[in-house]
Amino acid sequence: MRTRLCAELGTAHHGVVQVAAQMIAAAAEAGCDAVKIQHYGAVNPRDPQAHWLDQSRLHVDAIASLCKHAKANGLEFWATPFDAVSLRELRAIGVDRLKIASSEAHATWWEGTYDNARLVISWPWGIAFGDTWPTGVVHLTAIPLYPTPLECVTRATPLGGWSDHVVGLSACYKAISDGATWVEAHLKVPGLTRERDFEKAPADFRALRQFADDIETMRTGVGQVFRDRWTV
Repeated sequence: MRTRLCAELGTAHHGVVQVAAQMIAAAAEAGCDAVKIQHYGAVNPRDPQAHWLDQSRLHVDAIASLCKHAKANGLEFWATPFDAVSLRELRAIGVDRLKIASSEAHATWWEGTYDNARLVISWPWGIAFGDTWPTGVVHLTAIPLYPTPLECVTRATPLGGWSDHVVGLSACYKAISDGATWVEAHLKVPGLTRERDFEKAPADFRALRQFADDIETMRTGVGQVFRDRWTV
């Protein structure tokens, strides 16, 4: 199955809806399949990023608008809640998938929410709980180190998907080569957003898209040009 790419907007938009919309457009042009945004309530004042997080918070109405914008650009729209209230608000606006962050994966407030929404879970170091999950749940291996040292990548348990925080594209290439169903990475748009060294520019996502398509061609023996013809 062709690896799909999700561009994590995170808080790089600094709470400016127009910037988030431009990021969505850039992700679509780069060949991504989905974008993801974060939704949270009160910020812990002891958090070292408290000021940034407080300024970068988006109201649920703005998120609903971005959801429509993403779908108009042919992208799935994912959103990460960090509390039960945010989760209910996201379900109400009809996001395509709820994404549970690795910091919340072993919490209980979100359990049972997959009945009416497709779910994506980032498990820290690939340590998941539960033996059975409903069809459609996507499990990602995430290493909660920012950035993640490259030497840590193979120390985590592979779960079929990869949430990337590694500088460069090597870990993403490995995940794609290993048959990852989804690869999620943080998006930056040079000159527009905040930039961190583990984030990926649109050109990086285009390289990953091409690599994933090449891997699929080698795996199936069917080139992209023929797949495009068959889907028309």
